[in-house]
Amino acid sequence: MYSIVRSLIASAVLAASLVQAGEIPPRTGVFKVHTGPIIRGMITSFTTPTTVLIVPVEMEFALMPNLSVHADAMPGLIETRTASLGLLTLGGGARFYLTGRAPDGLWLGAGASIALASAESRSGVGFDLTPEVGYQWIFDNGLTLSAGVGLSLTALTSKQFPIVVLAPVGFAW
Repeated sequence: MYSIVRSLIASAVLAASLVQAGEIPPRTGVFKVHTGPIIRGMITSFTTPTTVLIVPVEMEFALMPNLSVHADAMPGLIETRTASLGLLTLGGGARFYLTGRAPDGLWLGAGASIALASAESRSGVGFDLTPEVGYQWIFDNGLTLSAGVGLSLTALTSKQFPIVVLAPVGFAW
């Protein structure tokens, strides 16, 4: 975790130096909350005896005019009447912006993640690689909306539904 924080700080310092050099626009960082898992968890919690609390967040930083990197974290808890499952997914990736300037516009990217799960006396680890495409809008007031889709290669190879929908809301600075 310490190395992730150091990497985020180093990325912010690099982005700030590029802004001073006039090479990228002032809004180079975005903090986002991915709304889909939160809403799905709320619906599940209200309609079944299962409680789902998942809060996925993301930090994205522009490194060059059309290149950004992102770090993701998704802590979670799932409880039923008989069991409890703790989750933590950590990931990151890069996005190449085809239009606009990073982190604003049409992008192609890829992400990698590691998922840790623990339930009573059992635990597990999973990995995933996800090619993605999307569009991100940064408004004058900093409000950020994003929409995209990805293809989970782990789900694809295990014959599960592989489409990942991305719909985060955030704030850019």
